[in-house]
Amino acid sequence: MSPRPLARTRSVFALILVAIMCAPAAPAALAAPAVVGGVMQVTSVIPSRFSVGASPAVAITVDFDKRVQASTLDAQSFAVWGRWSGVVDGTRTLENGETRVVFKPDRPFFPGEQVTVSLSSALTSLQNDPLAGGHAFSFRVRTATAPAVFTWAGDLDTRSPGEGLAQTYGAYAGDFDGDGAPDLALPTEVGDDVRMVMNDGCGNFSSPPVQWNLGQDTSPSANEGADFNGDGLIDIAVANNVGDSIAVLLGDGTGGFSTVTLYPSGAQPRGLCVLDAEGDGDVDIVTAHRGSSDLGLFLNQGDGTFGAMMAFEGGGGGETSVAAADANGDGWTDLFVAHFTSSQLTVLLNDGAGGFAVSATRPIANGPWSIALGDVDNDGAVDAVSCGSTAGRVSVLLGDGAGGLAPHFQLDVGNFPIAADLGDLDGDTDLDLVCSNFATDDWTVYLNQGNAVFGGRFELPAILAGSCAVLVDYDRNGMLDILGIDELADVVRIWKQEPVSLPLVAEATCTATLRLNNFAVRTGYGGRPPLIVRGGDVMFLGVTAPPGALFGIGVGSQVNPGTQTLGGPLHLGAPIVVPFLGFADANGEASFQVPVPTSVTPGVTVTLQLVVEQPFALVMGNSEVIQTAP
Repeated sequence: MSPRPLARTRSVFALILVAIMCAPAAPAALAAPAVVGGVMQVTSVIPSRFSVGASPAVAITVDFDKRVQASTLDAQSFAVWGRWSGVVDGTRTLENGETRVVFKPDRPFFPGEQVTVSLSSALTSLQNDPLAGGHAFSFRVRTATAPAVFTWAGDLDTRSPGEGLAQTYGAYAGDFDGDGAPDLALPTEVGDDVRMVMNDGCGNFSSPPVQWNLGQDTSPSANEGADFNGDGLIDIAVANNVGDSIAVLLGDGTGGFSTVTLYPSGAQPRGLCVLDAEGDGDVDIVTAHRGSSDLGLFLNQGDGTFGAMMAFEGGGGGETSVAAADANGDGWTDLFVAHFTSSQLTVLLNDGAGGFAVSATRPIANGPWSIALGDVDNDGAVDAVSCGSTAGRVSVLLGDGAGGLAPHFQLDVGNFPIAADLGDLDGDTDLDLVCSNFATDDWTVYLNQGNAVFGGRFELPAILAGSCAVLVDYDRNGMLDILGIDELADVVRIWKQEPVSLPLVAEATCTATLRLNNFAVRTGYGGRPPLIVRGGDVMFLGVTAPPGALFGIGVGSQVNPGTQTLGGPLHLGAPIVVPFLGFADANGEASFQVPVPTSVTPGVTVTLQLVVEQPFALVMGNSEVIQTAP
């Protein structure tokens, strides 16, 4: 085999799909938008707001009530951010008489991550009408169908050799080095630092962690990632709950940080979130201060530096956690605040200029510690969950889409629950719940049965304390895993999901993994449906192999069970072509974009399988089946 240029492999595969799948397609009818004078407005978005289950390769569509001025459309005025994967580059085109922007990503999103689309006020109409206050919306990427069965895969030690208690609390699972795999940034409350461990792309983390000191007696904890300085790299902000400050660490693209800057905050900042508060196209920070019982807004100066904190009231006592989402559908990002002292949750609406006012207040389980946001009842409005640390319960509050909240209902969890997280653990396109229980040394999992009916409860044990959790596909098979942080044992306890083993069906391995749109779950086998593609889609093919290894991706008809070879089961039947040939890079990765013809015959299936050349052998990787939409 010999490598071929990427452009040629794309065109060859496109021709193959044309030959076996093409048929004419009818154009879709377009509705004329309404017109409002003075400002430009967003009229609709795809994917829908707070939806769960978008394709990792989804094209994002935003419709406006006026024609968009092309010169104002760029990566800052129309920004796309994956919570774990970071800045997403892509093409932005004007359609539908220049009233529609279509964004097609250059790479797939991470399964299960939240994607935020931020439009700034720099985006204007042809008549220079501004998008006043900007506009932001978010959605979640779908995960592969999974049984929600978690296997302990080991503990990642976050201490340096010979070190005592570091008290690792919190984690951010961003792809800091841009290799397509989520790494971990881990604040330590006793170590007074942020520790970095890097993912090798196959679910193995580096050790020991690299430490980035924040100063004595800072006690960093709450954290979130963003691109603060607009260089396309992931940065991180951390709240220092003893140091009464925040730290902003600007990423260097290799897993390190170019600068670490501290800014004074209110007393005892326990919570932190990021948002574009005033719609100017850069990312700001809001903190929640339990000690001074208020909130703080840090406005980005446009270059990743921040002005002095502006304090404002949160509407309760002992502000401990803050999270950001659009509560009333006006496109301006609002705040949800948990109050530890008054045991309340408040919603503060954004006025489009970075001012916030309380619109709703609800009592919740006593001693709320953290907040997670998402649409748990699938009605298009954002909801909130919060753990009551002294109640042993988690509160679920359903949003009404107008800035209000229904009275909470509660679920029993363990003792002293301090963190709540939401994610689609079983791939059924609704959000499940994980609660971290400090005193009972475990994590409680509730599976959403649909419409916020939670059942299927089970526990995953910690060693000494269930402190918090990150729901992320750390091993890149398309299913969400649970990374539980134990702050007393100083470990990340890894609970992973794996596809069910199938006889004579080749499995994905570190030596040979094929991913379709970031899934490597053997779609089309063992009762799993094939990957459905539609005309005009772009498929993303990813390969993991030893660095520098020669590989090929074969295309043919499906053979199931596979034909046994020395390198494993072969699942391809005649006619077989190998349109993708190449070498893995220094990270053991390779990727391809494959356009699906706009006209495809429905119901046609094609099977792809990876083959990797190793000394004296060809290793068969996993195969995946695609099918054109009916």
